[in-house]
Amino acid sequence: MGDGGEDKVLDSVMKEVSFIIVNYNSGGLLRNCLNSIMQHVSMDFEIIVVDNASTDDSIALCDKFFGVDDRFVSILLDNNHGVSKGFNIGAACARGRLFYFLFPGVEFSSGINSDLMYALVHDEKVFVTPLLTHEGVMANPKKVIPTVKELFLWTFARKKAKYWYFGGAVAVSRDLFEFLGKWDEDYFMYFRDLDFFYTAWQKGVVIQCLNVPAVYLGEGSSSWSVNGQNETAGDSFRLFYGKHFSKCKYNVAKWFFLTDKPDFRWISAKK
Repeated sequence: MGDGGEDKVLDSVMKEVSFIIVNYNSGGLLRNCLNSIMQHVSMDFEIIVVDNASTDDSIALCDKFFGVDDRFVSILLDNNHGVSKGFNIGAACARGRLFYFLFPGVEFSSGINSDLMYALVHDEKVFVTPLLTHEGVMANPKKVIPTVKELFLWTFARKKAKYWYFGGAVAVSRDLFEFLGKWDEDYFMYFRDLDFFYTAWQKGVVIQCLNVPAVYLGEGSSSWSVNGQNETAGDSFRLFYGKHFSKCKYNVAKWFFLTDKPDFRWISAKK
């Protein structure tokens, strides 16, 4: 661990919201994200930034926050541990009643406060903030949970199908996060969110999209690797099915995406 690490000792006074951000070479996106929280969030909050050994200036650009305002905490890791572990490290240090897991490319508007208040009151649910690009395109649309049953419902009775979201802006109460088993660290980057939402459905937890959209400008660097090897979305999809389903069901799901969803053809990619 670098500056702070998992054993970083924080003040014991609880906060209403902990924004937990995993950063890796995001450039100015992280600074803009922190500025938007500072400008628009009026609740009692803290921000924990877990940096996965960035080699750019994204942390240096945020010097005006860290070490100056005690609501801003940086945890600098010595290696790139991925998104799931980064989020869990941040959560272990967090003091908030509500954990808001966030990518640095997200920028909020003033409407975020009403959504945060709602999420604090309804702490039995998992919440997702809708993310829009500057062009107004939804960056985290609802996606089907890729089980055989849900794929059938998605095709013929879509309103009954269970779904998941890209995990760039997810809010969940502290207690519910523990109940769901945290983020599965077997996933380095891709499909940790699929696994998280699938677990929520399995445990009867309601998933709700919040009302006020945020702007999404991307993740910064998309160069993530596990032990020096590039992780592909196909690898993580196979991991998800290996954890929860049979090979037969995996092949059915793969067939659906190959025939109906061209954007998901990476599922059949060979290792």
